[in-house]
Amino acid sequence: MNIVNKDSPIPCYYQVYQFIKNSIEKGEYDTSQQLPSERALSEKMGVNRFTVRRAIEKLIADGYVYTIRRKGYFVKTDCINLTINKNTSYSNTIIENNMIPCVNILEIQTVYPTEEQVSLFGMNRGEVVWLIYFLRHYNNIPAILTRSFIPEKRVPDLNLHIVKYLSLYKTFENEYGIKPVRISSVYEASLADKKESKLLSIRLNSPLLQVTSIAVDQAGVPIEQCISKFRSDIVKVSVRFDEEKGLLR
Repeated sequence: MNIVNKDSPIPCYYQVYQFIKNSIEKGEYDTSQQLPSERALSEKMGVNRFTVRRAIEKLIADGYVYTIRRKGYFVKTDCINLTINKNTSYSNTIIENNMIPCVNILEIQTVYPTEEQVSLFGMNRGEVVWLIYFLRHYNNIPAILTRSFIPEKRVPDLNLHIVKYLSLYKTFENEYGIKPVRISSVYEASLADKKESKLLSIRLNSPLLQVTSIAVDQAGVPIEQCISKFRSDIVKVSVRFDEEKGLLR
């Protein structure tokens, strides 16, 4: 029996979409299992690769499939559920979800601060901030890009210490006695640029959730500005409210 009926009023791409969707829902593919290539699917279903690609794009949009750049298409894993509050640790949250975290430091250097950062950290002319660029994987899936900015004078030689822990907050606590607490987060939509799409293994201009957060030390002095970009196709972010004051943390 032909999988795709080209005489049907139902568009071919939608028939391909329905076939793969039904196969996923019936458990014929395991979670995170790679789908056959576009070429293999087009040959199996007797349609061209453009038709298959259009079907897969709908599967991605509807949450059945995700893509890893230059590797292919995979059955969507369970969403990575992250709860953001004043003490959020992304790695600990992932471990609680029975997933395996992996952190790569892509870049660490000192840079001149923006005007916003000068005001935030109370910096003087000529002072610099650390810029640390992280890529976070969960179960081998690239999921979050994070840029952290920290006043260099507060944490000298941070570049030497952070490689011991691969965790900024563990480095803060163990090397400098600083216990950061998040005091604010701003959420906005973003689109993946060329570099971000390559690092996250997604298509150019894929939707991202951008979260910009400020953390302070025990004395309430700002210690970090953090800009994180989450893959919106596999990460679900929840926000916990302060129960006493009703404030968003």
